[in-house]
Amino acid sequence: MIETTAAKPEKPSRKAQAEAVAWLARLQASRHDQAMKSGLRRWLDASPEHAAAFERATDLWDDLGGVPTAVLLRSDLTPSRKQRERFTWQWVTAGATACAALFLAIGSLTIWNHDPDFSTRVGEQRTITLADGSHVSLNTDSSIVLGSWKDTREVRLERGEAYFEVAKNSDKPFVVIAGDRKVIAIGTAFDVRLQPNAGGGKVSVTLVEGKVAVTNLDAAPQSVFRPAAQVPVLTQGQRLVFAKADTASEKVDLPRLDTVTSWRRGEVVLDNTRLGDAIGELNRYNATALVIDDPSTANLPISGIFRTGDSNAFADAVATLYGLTILKEPQKLVLSGRPVPH
Repeated sequence: MIETTAAKPEKPSRKAQAEAVAWLARLQASRHDQAMKSGLRRWLDASPEHAAAFERATDLWDDLGGVPTAVLLRSDLTPSRKQRERFTWQWVTAGATACAALFLAIGSLTIWNHDPDFSTRVGEQRTITLADGSHVSLNTDSSIVLGSWKDTREVRLERGEAYFEVAKNSDKPFVVIAGDRKVIAIGTAFDVRLQPNAGGGKVSVTLVEGKVAVTNLDAAPQSVFRPAAQVPVLTQGQRLVFAKADTASEKVDLPRLDTVTSWRRGEVVLDNTRLGDAIGELNRYNATALVIDDPSTANLPISGIFRTGDSNAFADAVATLYGLTILKEPQKLVLSGRPVPH
């Protein structure tokens, strides 16, 4: 998974602190089921900032007289029988009081699920662990907003691209709203991308594993996988592409999954791709725009694997292949000249 934090920060963000408090509260109150333990481990491993926030929260918890977290943070996160017998109702009462005080000590924090906006800048990628153990990987210049988590687990993709790894829960479907459709899953992995255009936007949904249903916005998520529902369901490897408010534009194909998800490895994979389309893909990851000054070069084919954000290497490869000149301007790389015939 791709992370944006390279080193342990001096002071964790308010969001990371809120998440740490939420996990600590679960440790004190739960029966340490496997899902909770796995979720905590994934959250801690996702970012050095998370570990720093959790360390700060546990230090405050101990200072405030809560249950000693060292007991709970052994390798399996489970207290021994002898240690469990020491947790009397006095500890439960004291723990609840200390937890409330911990929130006040850290500040006016919002529990993670109530802080619903997550986004990336151009060239940035990040992975978020949701409260149910699901993961969302955001590609460059992307944004999601968490919706209702009462009867369903709802996420809206506002812009860009996201890869969802959904924790299985048949009683609470996972819903991604993109454009004017719902993508509904139980436990699966899929990629959703919004591509803005003059017609109002194009959406692509690629299923990597499991199954998803793609429906209109008023469909009931709990019923879409019933045999009588007659809702289109994607199978593994399929990609559905549609334009907003244009059902006639829908098409299903079978792309190379390693190409669709290559951005998660920090790569752009091009296979006999139009140069104009390839430039559009590379430009997603870099503030320095690639430009061609002769429209006739837009249809030239290009293949290869390029690092996201490395527009210079891409421009060099294209210039060498087709005999073009690279003109460097502020925030712009111009591929100039007429291509040499091959």
